[in-house]
Amino acid sequence: MKILDAQATAAALPWPGMLDALDDILTAQREGRARCPVRNRLNLGATPDVTDAGVLLTMPATDGELAVVKVVTVHGGNTALKLPAVQAAVLVMDARTGQRLALLDGEVVTERRTAALSALAVRKLTGRTDWSDAALHLIGAGAQARAHMDAFAACLGVKQVSVQTRSPASAQGLIALAREHGLKVQPGDAASLRSADLIVTATTSSTPVMDDGIRDDAVICAVGAFTSRMAELPPTLVRRARCVVDTADGCRAEAGDLLQASVDWAQIPQLADASELPAGRPTIFKSVGSALWDLAAARCWWAQQEA
Repeated sequence: MKILDAQATAAALPWPGMLDALDDILTAQREGRARCPVRNRLNLGATPDVTDAGVLLTMPATDGELAVVKVVTVHGGNTALKLPAVQAAVLVMDARTGQRLALLDGEVVTERRTAALSALAVRKLTGRTDWSDAALHLIGAGAQARAHMDAFAACLGVKQVSVQTRSPASAQGLIALAREHGLKVQPGDAASLRSADLIVTATTSSTPVMDDGIRDDAVICAVGAFTSRMAELPPTLVRRARCVVDTADGCRAEAGDLLQASVDWAQIPQLADASELPAGRPTIFKSVGSALWDLAAARCWWAQQEA
């Protein structure tokens, strides 16, 4: 079994390869060849009602050829211990024999498959592949904001970025990185949000981080909130927009942005079943994550082994 560290995992998941692998998995999902259950969540406290304990998430998926299991732990108090709050690993197996093939760095897999899926969703839902004249507005400056900036630059051609955070100082690292990559970047504010073509919300906020005063043709990729109690988007915006989700089952259980807006789920397709949307209203792509996207990352790595 191969063990890939963070650097090796990133090298094994190039953006073009990830988009192709995700597109293939969407087809397999639609045809019933790729499947996964809703992720399992276990409170790691001595008793289930301990509120400040860590959480263990397990996420399996298969397409009949490969199988993956992602194991994730989330410990909010780790920052004080100078340890990462989120730690993860993805085990890749041969689905036909159970043979263990690889262990991938889970944090890198999560960053790259989430951002690549957002880029793919933008393409699919708008029918537009060239966004070189577009303005991207990032809300948040953590790992997912960085990954989305990289993915949107590499896959969509984005060149102009604004970064909005609660604390301006926390945005400086991402702004400096954007400049190193040759992007035109500035601190984000209400004006840059309202004029943005593309918006990514990548925070862990439990309350909305933006209002609904955005362009009618804006595309929002909301990737931060992943529980029913979290919501980055205001209900008025969710009701105004056309919404598409990464997986119906996952978002019905965990997409607080949509749950708190009391959406009509019958009107919200998942990405595998969605087509290009008509103009006139903002588009929201809501993603809470799925082991299917980890399976796509495994397929991206596996394709290189077979080449």
